[in-house]
Amino acid sequence: MSDRYANKYPSVTEIIPKPEFYCTPDQLEAARDEGIDIHADIKLFLDTGDDFGLPHVKTFMRFCVEQIKTLGNLIIYEKALTSDKLQLNGRPDLMYEKGIVEVKRSMGNPKLHALQLAGYNILRRGLKIPSTRKWYVLVINDEDYIFKNVFNPQAEQIFLSLLAKHRIETAIENYFKTV
Repeated sequence: MSDRYANKYPSVTEIIPKPEFYCTPDQLEAARDEGIDIHADIKLFLDTGDDFGLPHVKTFMRFCVEQIKTLGNLIIYEKALTSDKLQLNGRPDLMYEKGIVEVKRSMGNPKLHALQLAGYNILRRGLKIPSTRKWYVLVINDEDYIFKNVFNPQAEQIFLSLLAKHRIETAIENYFKTV
């Protein structure tokens, strides 16, 4: 696993179906920006230990304390992972000894979340970290959080099928591009 093919291979999020959003493009962009800010604030806290007085970071700190028994120690966060064998990239938000956590702005479709976390679980095994069935979505509101396990026993096989489908579609597209 390395970062050297980071742009050569598709990412986990490119492989899974895109969620449907029922909002204006401006609302979608604002939500995207908010999500980027929340991730950046959490990463900054994990890098520095400073919460900068931000309520959502203080809530994340409380989450860390309350869920340590469930998740174990944090081992990777916001780190690009690459599998040369699978020709796949991914950047899990938080990877713990016993689980994987994806930070979201809101609770979306659990099956789509399970596919994303399945991809990260597959990459996890490439790091020689044992698989887990603790695939969580964490939604942080300023004062509280929602923490839900979205594990689905079918998700890894479906993810691998989607990866194969992506490869087939890319090969067909490339075939028709060449003269």
